[in-house]
Amino acid sequence: MEQISVIVPIFNNEEFVEKCVRSILAQTHPNLQIVLVNDGSTDSSLQICQRLRDADERVLVVDKEHSGTVHTRQRGLSVATGEWIGWVDADDWVEQDYFLQLAESQVQTGADIIAADLYIDIGYDSQRVSNTIPKGVYKCDQILSNLIYSGRFFEYGLQPHLVTKLIRKKILEKTQPSVDQRIRVGEDIAVVYPSVLEAEAIAVTDICGYHYVQHANSVTKVLYQDEREALQHLMNYLYCTAEKKRVFTALEPQLAQLEKYLMFLRLLPLLDQQILLPYGGIPYHSRVVIYGAGVSGQQIYRYLSDSHIVDVTLWVDKNAAYYQNEGFPVCLPEAIKGLGNEYDYVLIANTSESSAGSIQDFLVQLQVPPKKIRWFSQSFLDI
Repeated sequence: MEQISVIVPIFNNEEFVEKCVRSILAQTHPNLQIVLVNDGSTDSSLQICQRLRDADERVLVVDKEHSGTVHTRQRGLSVATGEWIGWVDADDWVEQDYFLQLAESQVQTGADIIAADLYIDIGYDSQRVSNTIPKGVYKCDQILSNLIYSGRFFEYGLQPHLVTKLIRKKILEKTQPSVDQRIRVGEDIAVVYPSVLEAEAIAVTDICGYHYVQHANSVTKVLYQDEREALQHLMNYLYCTAEKKRVFTALEPQLAQLEKYLMFLRLLPLLDQQILLPYGGIPYHSRVVIYGAGVSGQQIYRYLSDSHIVDVTLWVDKNAAYYQNEGFPVCLPEAIKGLGNEYDYVLIANTSESSAGSIQDFLVQLQVPPKKIRWFSQSFLDI
């Protein structure tokens, strides 16, 4: 079986990295190289990696100065010897047959990219995230029209996570070295979609063995002071790539939707010509309940708490116990009943249209008046 090089970027992950690497060492795939790239960690991450390397000859450790995710992955690719490349983030873990299943799918389909599902782990809860493009083997032009945006806000056609992909190294040698190292928003996106444009065949599977573990300090929740510039670097790179590959017409409207989605996640204040413009505009000093404590919920809570323009009466999530342990003032959704009529709106902090619909139904069951429930307004979706 051809070798897979599994690249693990590491930056101050001492609390999680050993569990992560041991889950890769336990893989049933018989021919793995494990490339641990330490991105200038200031904790004991490097020492842990070196100890694991000394115990298993499959492990290669690369130590470098801190330079960010893009360059760290590029460095890992430069030393990888496998014909195929996979990734695991240092605070996540994989089930023992994960890479074997990906490899077997590649042998069966002959595809250049194998795409899988993943589990998002929040405390003891695990939610499966799948591609909206159905299972099958495709040429690029067969999925181009819904590659990035499925048509429902915001659901990807093909999920952008690198960690759910097995990609032929020859393709990555064309796409990954050219990624702008200034990109610090959407680093996975900058590799996955250009690689799809280079592939002769893409296999979308129902394999699911990757556990994406949510932490309060996850990279996706880190906000940079120059967020707007960072996002622009990503979008410029994607637009230029689409033009070079002569697929701009097909991808331009999808990229516009992607940009709007990422702006909501990371640049919410820039959208507020009105207070919370995406939600149709909220009157000053309204009393709001935020439903959801994930990335979107944390962004909204931080923004409203800092601005003092709206009163956050309550913050709720079904995984309240987990978020409380992480230091967030989150309650179970049933706490809404205790407010009586002492709130004006419930804001659904979830960017998936289908998930938002399910949450709205649940809120109605909690006797929240439908007129008080807010998700993205049609005018925002139509921008």
